[in-house]
Amino acid sequence: MRDISRIKSALQQMSPERFEDLVAVVWSQMGWSTRVSQQGRDQGIDITATRSNLVQEKAISQAKRYSDSNKVGRPDIQQYSSLKDEFPDADSVIIVTSSEFTNEAKQLAEQLGVKTVNGTELAEACLQ
Repeated sequence: MRDISRIKSALQQMSPERFEDLVAVVWSQMGWSTRVSQQGRDQGIDITATRSNLVQEKAISQAKRYSDSNKVGRPDIQQYSSLKDEFPDADSVIIVTSSEFTNEAKQLAEQLGVKTVNGTELAEACLQ
């Protein structure tokens, strides 16, 4: 657990761009092909990840490098859930944070089919 806390703290100290790069690397290590969007031209998408087993799968992600005191809230979920409509070829929308999600954000994400990855889950994935 101590390693998780240290990794999570390190994630929160990164620049937003480096955090996006790290999220892409973690997805790559899990078998995805990833592309980090250029700053300012991302249309709300920080990382695009694809993989092909029997079928092609595409996930679009928004990376939020926040401190523990700054949780991802309901407005972020509302904003990024619309990416599914804007990019109909995407199979899933994922919001990744170095922090946590508010309870309201988690409930709305579940209702809208937005997947969430919090800082602890990301730190655990970094260890694998």
